[in-house]
Amino acid sequence: MSETARSRRKQATLVGVLALSLAAAAWMASQRRVRWAFPLGEPVVNGELSVRLPAGWQVRQQPGTIWADSIQPVNRVAMRIEVRHDRTIDFISGRDWLVRMERLEPRAPARVPQSLRFGAVNVGGWPGTFVAYSPSSRPPGNEMPHRLAAAAALPNGDAVLIRIDCSDDIGPSALELLRLVAQSAALEGRPSPTPLAGLRRVDERLSVVVPEGFVGADSPGPYQRGLRLTQRRSDGETAVELTTAILWEDDPAADFLAILAHRDPDLRGGRVERLDDGTWRVVRRSGLPA
Repeated sequence: MSETARSRRKQATLVGVLALSLAAAAWMASQRRVRWAFPLGEPVVNGELSVRLPAGWQVRQQPGTIWADSIQPVNRVAMRIEVRHDRTIDFISGRDWLVRMERLEPRAPARVPQSLRFGAVNVGGWPGTFVAYSPSSRPPGNEMPHRLAAAAALPNGDAVLIRIDCSDDIGPSALELLRLVAQSAALEGRPSPTPLAGLRRVDERLSVVVPEGFVGADSPGPYQRGLRLTQRRSDGETAVELTTAILWEDDPAADFLAILAHRDPDLRGGRVERLDDGTWRVVRRSGLPA
């Protein structure tokens, strides 16, 4: 056999091996996609909360909370979903509610993970935030070391909190499941998010121009003062509350802090900074990004 023929046979062999490798990779990817598919069942209703959970999972409930377990053949829980309907009382972002409920504040240093991975998620149509981490403490009977948690806070003070505990590392399958469950969550009788860009009235004394991308409730509740907005961002969402209060030019900074702390308890004891003659800012004690 000539050198040219041997070279061509070698090239053909390499092409064949490459084709087989690509075919095997495509097959493995398709199998991963099959494993990542979580067909959801019919909505599970708990009071005003409804959510769709993976079909065939074991579901249990108590008022305000729904759990679903994925049971392995050896009766081992491989993944657990928890969906809760909460009340925030004050309007805060889903990110802040998530930090509070998961006890991730630096003022509880024993519980703070070394790194927190935040991201954006749609919770029943509202902008929300998720975080992936490993809890430093778990309730009895829950030995799964990895957690995905997501939350969204509505302008009327309602909040939806979702937790997914995993026995294996958090990967694309768990993230996809979180997004599917979060998107299916709904609260009966609550307003849908409405784009609020343009000129909007805060109260009888103040109107503002809202930038593009912010949503809120087109018909606020009877006890809601001011204007409450949320906007999706890459690592979660931004929550903005605009309201009016009386503060005289010569009032001390403590008066400004007292007004803000009345609206948001997390601001109590924060540091007040005067940016210019008409602008003040208070920094939370928690130190986590707002």
